[in-house]
Amino acid sequence: MSPVQGGVAVAVGGALGSVLRFAIHELFVSRGWQGYGLATLAANVLGCLLAGLALAWFEARPEANPVWR
Repeated sequence: MSPVQGGVAVAVGGALGSVLRFAIHELFVSRGWQGYGLATLAANVLGCLLAGLALAWFEARPEANPVWR
């Protein structure tokens, strides 16, 4: 993977994470669960879970493109 491709991948991941965090925050506010950074905590936990699942999925498939692994 070239440095430009890596940078684009990081930018896309950051953008998706930001949108997810905003959506979770709006969901929490609409339900009256404000304060204490609960939306940020939920977004971080969900992001870690998804990253772990993706890592396990790619590691279980040795035929996957090395760029994705």
